[in-house]
Amino acid sequence: LGYQKGVNLGGWLSQGKLEKEHLDTFITEKDIAVIASWGCDHVRLPVDFENIENTDGTENAAGYTCIDNCIAWCRKNNLNIVLDLHKTFGYIFDDADYSADFFDSAELQARFLRLWDTLSARYAGHSDMMMFEMLNEVTDFSYKDLDCFIYGHTHVYKLEKSNNHFVINPGSLSLPKINKEKTYIIYDDEREVFSLFDINENLLNEMKIC
Repeated sequence: LGYQKGVNLGGWLSQGKLEKEHLDTFITEKDIAVIASWGCDHVRLPVDFENIENTDGTENAAGYTCIDNCIAWCRKNNLNIVLDLHKTFGYIFDDADYSADFFDSAELQARFLRLWDTLSARYAGHSDMMMFEMLNEVTDFSYKDLDCFIYGHTHVYKLEKSNNHFVINPGSLSLPKINKEKTYIIYDDEREVFSLFDINENLLNEMKIC
């Protein structure tokens, strides 16, 4: 799959300075080449919305240039990428006050989805070497007494292929939601198959990656 051993590029486009000097120098093509030389097969690229959006939601071109450069460097060095939206407008994993309204606000959720419409349209052509992490660490269920409206922390299993993209969510062994059974997923490297099991080891679904 190419996502077995990787390096997180934190501090560049997430939790770092927004100045041009930082963006131009913190991670360079040389760094990507060094990561590849270690035998890694991918990098995780966390991105805070401020690097790709202005306050009013319009595009910040500088951040997209950094993402584009990273993709080119990774292609050159045979590395895959996990593109992680680490912070969106109205939500970040480690600030409950900043994130308090996210699960109640249709406006904040709509802006989040618009951003992913932009990201997916821009980078869908790189699906051979890129996967999306739609939101980092939806960690505190006290924010809202309901499921996260999207992504893995819904605790609802899913294993399917849609428009040449794979949707994989193992569900949960401890807190499954919407009356789903307790589940987990195992990947068989030799068969290149994801298998979904319930807690009693009954096979519920399989999906081959090829």
